[in-house]
Amino acid sequence: MLRESKALSQSSTSLSILLAPFGSEGDVYPLVWAAKALAARGHRPRMLLSPHYSRLAEAAGVPWTPVGREEDFEAMVRDVGFWHPLSGPARVMQAMVDTFPEFLRAWHASGPRPDLVVISSLGLAVACAAEAEGVPRLTIHMQPAVFLSSGDCPVFAHGTRWLVRLPSPLKRLTMHVISSLLDRLLRRRLNTMRASMHLPPWRSVYSQGLMGGQGIGLMAPSWFAPAQPGWPPSTRQFGFPLPDGTPPDLNPALEDFLNKHPSPVVWTHGSANFDTSRYWGWAIRASLDAGVPFVLVGPSPPGELPPSGFHTRHAPFDALFPRAGAVAHHGGIGTTAKAIAAGLPQLVIPRAHDQPDNASRVERLGLGLQVPYPFGSASRTFRALRQLLASADIQKKCSQTRNRPDIAADPATFAVWVEETFMGTNPAEPVLRAGL
Repeated sequence: MLRESKALSQSSTSLSILLAPFGSEGDVYPLVWAAKALAARGHRPRMLLSPHYSRLAEAAGVPWTPVGREEDFEAMVRDVGFWHPLSGPARVMQAMVDTFPEFLRAWHASGPRPDLVVISSLGLAVACAAEAEGVPRLTIHMQPAVFLSSGDCPVFAHGTRWLVRLPSPLKRLTMHVISSLLDRLLRRRLNTMRASMHLPPWRSVYSQGLMGGQGIGLMAPSWFAPAQPGWPPSTRQFGFPLPDGTPPDLNPALEDFLNKHPSPVVWTHGSANFDTSRYWGWAIRASLDAGVPFVLVGPSPPGELPPSGFHTRHAPFDALFPRAGAVAHHGGIGTTAKAIAAGLPQLVIPRAHDQPDNASRVERLGLGLQVPYPFGSASRTFRALRQLLASADIQKKCSQTRNRPDIAADPATFAVWVEETFMGTNPAEPVLRAGL
């Protein structure tokens, strides 16, 4: 409490804080949450943001500067190669490098030099811009899989769960190989861009990029992702960044459907995934075979739905999930966290990126089941859904977990950490003040 009081007494200085996420809604929303927490402490947050997610910033009253165009974002995420379990992560990281020019243009257009920047895992363009201008940065990770830990070995794809059973020396070697592959994929292009900004090269994209900066925050509670000795010493762990206050209203048509068809299974496959036709087919068939109503959230399904089904492009999960009986989803960390908070049994159907790791954590905690996407089918999905809905053990575990006091991050505690970290930094002189 003494340490917090010091931060509170010194927080009368209003900081200009620029927040820059890169990725899907699961990456964007936590930084919107962070911006609201910082604004409540009297700071002045603003965001660099794809127009695709501008509704999130505007709903929170956070000023934002567009990065690229809506049509460019949609063209990027419609690339089905992004969802390949092995090559998909490489495609995403290459796309991140490709957007460097747009992020730097948005950096210059966003206003005066900020006091501090806060980025998501792949916000490396803004990390470099901040370094060039002598601005300290914090990196916020939402996905535990970002941490290459031999103690809590991430599950990168279906079929790699055997990694967790390896002896510790072999797991450390595996993490080193993955870090080296990341360097081989990105380091040359990143260092070319850094050279154009008069910045020294990065020797390790993982340690200096993803885990660089003055502070690292992980937005996942310790029972979901236990802290590991190999994490950067500057790491601070919080709960999930969950919405607070009164949930927004559901649209009238969805509200009417829920009144007529209570406790449906909610199906979604991610805010940035447009390759959903096969998934929707499994969802519809499995729900009909199980005899349960269902709600599809995402791109339009092919054909008309039966009376027991409903489709909506968007829905606030904090309002929808408490009305549901279960949720089937892709394993994105944002959806996973909101399902845990709602006490919903989860059927996780992961494809790529951090999704297999999140699915494995849900299953290990007894909060749901998983069906790996490459091996999915309507019949297999139905069997898993039926098992999920019939499991009293999973339902009991979900109810117990939703009542944990540490499930949600406290906005004030997070904001104090940001202030303390900022006060502990010694911002460098700008390397280059113009013409990044």
